[in-house]
Amino acid sequence: LEFRRVPFRSALAAAVQLVPLPAPVLARVSPGTDEFLRRFDLSWAAAVTPDPDGLLPGPVPWHAVTLSPANTIVGLWLFAALGRFALGTARLFSRTSVRAVGSVVLWLGAVLALFAVVQDLAIGKDLHMKVYGFCVSEGGGIPFGPFINRNHYAGWMLMVLPLALTALVDRLQQLSARMSGASLPDVLALVSSPAGGQITMGLVACMLMGLSLALTRSRSGMGAFVVGAAVLAWFFVRHDWGRRGRLLVSVGLGAVVAAAGLGAGLNTSRSEEHTSE
Repeated sequence: LEFRRVPFRSALAAAVQLVPLPAPVLARVSPGTDEFLRRFDLSWAAAVTPDPDGLLPGPVPWHAVTLSPANTIVGLWLFAALGRFALGTARLFSRTSVRAVGSVVLWLGAVLALFAVVQDLAIGKDLHMKVYGFCVSEGGGIPFGPFINRNHYAGWMLMVLPLALTALVDRLQQLSARMSGASLPDVLALVSSPAGGQITMGLVACMLMGLSLALTRSRSGMGAFVVGAAVLAWFFVRHDWGRRGRLLVSVGLGAVVAAAGLGAGLNTSRSEEHTSE
């Protein structure tokens, strides 16, 4: 209940700033707004500046606390949409398994990563490349995957990759629990089972996402990835997975980091070839 009140209170605080106030009240409630308008809004400065007799040249002007009511309204609508999405997601998780949502995120990220990697390796950084092959960017920029530039893709992948890794580690934990106390033939049977195959495919998907993130050449994206990988590794390692579970998790995270390193190496080699040419 308290979680649901937070978006309402935030939206109410933004809506209060849209209430128009007379100039004397605005100067008391929000001196910063009044000072800004006096400096940069000539009509406001003329309306609130008294004449030599100490009288205002016209009726008392009104203005909201916010500097731009139109932009505040747009932001309020966007915030309301985001709050609705967050509440709907919480409601969805109460009815649907979080594991099912994690699986969807995992495979969606893998599909987009595959598209981005094939596009980058086949076409490269063509200044005239079109998004999806037909959409032209009016503001310029070099598309990467389905995004208009590489930094946008890196930001999206930084949000998806931790969720995908969590879904993968969850499956590894389930497999590790089934391996507990099992003999070597039983372990090999579990690894070659459909559950083991799903884990292998999930690991390949995460490696593909890490590779695509490195191919973006986004320094901020790679820096955030290193920090995020370190935090995830610290969280996963300190959890009581058991010896086999920790081994599996370490191998999975190491493979994703290695894929990202491979992408960085490809970027370096391609940059050197371009420089030599």
